[in-house]
Amino acid sequence: MLILNYLHFFMKRNIFYFVSFIVLLVVPGQESSAQRNVGKDLLAKEEVPAENGTYTFDIKQGVCTGLNFDVENIGTRFCLATNKYYELDSVGTILLTDESVVDKGQDGYDFGPAIAVSPDSTVHLVSRGSGNKSTGFSLLYSKKKIGHEWQVSNKLVGRPIVRNYIVDIVASGDSAIYGHSHEVNDVNSTIHFYALKNGQCDSLGAFRSSSYFRSDSDFRMKVYKDSMFLVTGYPWPDGSVFYMHGKLSANLPKDLESSRIPYKGGLSRKGQPDVSIDGRGTVHFTYGAKNAVYYCSVRQNKGIITNTLTMNELGDWHMSYGLSSLAVSNDGKTLLVVGLKTDGSKLAANSDILWAISTDAGVSWTYPKSLGVSTSGWEGRCRPRLLRSGNSFYLFYYDNAVKKISMAIMKFGPSSISKAVAPVIGPDSPAHNNPVEIVLGAESGARLFFTTNGSNPSAFGSAQYTAPSGFYYVKARVGDQEKMFKISQIGS
Repeated sequence: MLILNYLHFFMKRNIFYFVSFIVLLVVPGQESSAQRNVGKDLLAKEEVPAENGTYTFDIKQGVCTGLNFDVENIGTRFCLATNKYYELDSVGTILLTDESVVDKGQDGYDFGPAIAVSPDSTVHLVSRGSGNKSTGFSLLYSKKKIGHEWQVSNKLVGRPIVRNYIVDIVASGDSAIYGHSHEVNDVNSTIHFYALKNGQCDSLGAFRSSSYFRSDSDFRMKVYKDSMFLVTGYPWPDGSVFYMHGKLSANLPKDLESSRIPYKGGLSRKGQPDVSIDGRGTVHFTYGAKNAVYYCSVRQNKGIITNTLTMNELGDWHMSYGLSSLAVSNDGKTLLVVGLKTDGSKLAANSDILWAISTDAGVSWTYPKSLGVSTSGWEGRCRPRLLRSGNSFYLFYYDNAVKKISMAIMKFGPSSISKAVAPVIGPDSPAHNNPVEIVLGAESGARLFFTTNGSNPSAFGSAQYTAPSGFYYVKARVGDQEKMFKISQIGS
């Protein structure tokens, strides 16, 4: 028997929020060996039962050389830029290796190159040429159709300036827009934007202020129809990430700057965002706060979900904010987030990759599980990348075990949860404004489900989390405040 206790509620502005009763449903059944051992041996395919479905993993180790990289796909063709240019299929087989277009920013502090693929299969790539992270790099642009030769190869589009090593690019058919960082004062930075069309590079200008981007905290860009969406990190002084949007026009920097909205979930520094857009135009993004990763979504420039906690207890490193990546299905309902659980080293150089999934458009999330592989965060400059094609998600990451870039394929299947057999109701008293203790017995491997009925039920939401170790978590939200509560195992 497992004895589980301690479900704690939280206080906001010295007012205790309470639940009038809690119903915990215990579903008997032994945990499968695949679920118990998830992350220990994933070099072959495994089907891993989870709270609301079955997930199949297939890990391909060492598919490409390199350290810093970027990757994009169109369908099941993956284009990856690192110290070489690669094209791969959906199972990690290399279809093309090209050493004529390379990225030389392969030091751990250099962030990655940038690649985008337009719907007409045009590849746009910005790589770092000669130079270094301190004095800056020569920035080079290359363009090709998948399956054809380069139309533009290593064209100089940016001269070396201090800390211009963060680059990103978005594609719009045969043309593209790219941006790069530029230090203004220490790591406080601006972003310069350029239009790339017909072999020409035209400056669109830069942000006028360095108050919403730092070059140690990354930025990510995506395009949908005729608009670009940008998320930047600015860890100090108050800790914010900024969501921005603007039309693809000569006024882009000004439009982005004037549209900025700060997001401040969690504690301490904020940064290292990632962004993805579904087929309806909803913008989804994650960012890091102290030891945690938060999720937000925006539709037609109005917030839908704001500052939802997806992962916490990710460990300390010298910046301490969570490092993440995300991808979303075309209909916007299924999202996958990965985060790095650090080992406490200064650079997060030996981090366990965790994953969590949502099947209700980001409202609730499974409890994070380990993928069982180690990567180097390098202060967030070498984060994993997540992509989607069809019903599968594809994770690319630097693999500490083989010192190369590896690929993990994750497929989501239908729900396999068994039906609850009997409820356990408690506590007996109708209301509580102090921490509540719940004690119940359950067979080893049982799953817990619960519902809540609060003083304001319409404002009170809840979700269920099950950790592989046998610890159980629930999440509750009142207004814009959200907290995970842990029911801990204390005996057997």
